Amino acid sequence: MRLLSWLITISLVSFVSYALIKFYFVTDFDFGVRFYGNSEGMTQNLINIPIIFSCFLIYCNLVDTNKLYLRLLYLLLYIPLISALILTQSRSSWAALIISGLFFSFLCREKKIVILLVILAVIASFSPLKGRFLNGDLTKDPRLTHALLVLEVVKDHPFIGIGFGMETFGKSLDLGIYLQRMERVYGVKYHHVEILSDPHNLFTDVLVRTGFVGFGLFLWFFFCLFRMLWEVGRGENIARQIWAIGIASSLISFLIIGFFEPVFSHVQVYYLTLMISFVSILWKQHGFEKDYFDMVGEYSRI
Repeated sequence: MRLLSWLITISLVSFVSYALIKFYFVTDFDFGVRFYGNSEGMTQNLINIPIIFSCFLIYCNLVDTNKLYLRLLYLLLYIPLISALILTQSRSSWAALIISGLFFSFLCREKKIVILLVILAVIASFSPLKGRFLNGDLTKDPRLTHALLVLEVVKDHPFIGIGFGMETFGKSLDLGIYLQRMERVYGVKYHHVEILSDPHNLFTDVLVRTGFVGFGLFLWFFFCLFRMLWEVGRGENIARQIWAIGIASSLISFLIIGFFEPVFSHVQVYYLTLMISFVSILWKQHGFEKDYFDMVGEYSRI
């Protein structure tokens, strides 16, 4: 598990460092320009999914070692990750970091994380990210009117949905008809030049593609993941408790970003499966340890 976390973290730190240097120093963009890594396959909104995930992995490794040089190395790894997080100027990612970070600090009883989040908020207030919060008009955000359009599609396909696939929503449906219906029913204009070909919300994405049946199974799946992590967190292994809380926090950050962004594609789903893999590893370790002590208890009674 630690080796897997190292591979994820080092590869991402290398990628982010390279992308930042190329964007701001080679291409010579001003630091006020949003960091955009689309040429490498990640948009500025979604690169923060693996970044926040790696931040939690780094902290889990940091508290799991007593070696000073490793602790210093872990702290240095935060510099490119946090820099990229701020420079992407993504409001959803910032909300995900704050909420998941507070969740982590509350369960781990780590006041240092709260202090760190406050420091990051102060730094962000002096960065171009501030303008994204102060100057952005949420009432004109296309996500809101697009959600109403998706709702109209769900009304026509409530039980089994339109079918899961990248093309089913944007090309298999005549979205113009639903646009007219949405404007007629709710009396609002669509806030975008063209109709978005993706629901842009992981919950409505699953709902419109698989209906309420698939959506219920989807929620049950995530409930089971958090329940497994809860069981691991209640175990006696302190280090494993920290890892369980860290992975739970990563999943929460994914769900928060997914509430605002289209996350079911390529690299983003890859990192979701990695989070689920960590749940599986922790669950197997927890079960093995429990079975072992149960067996020892049986032998001691004999």
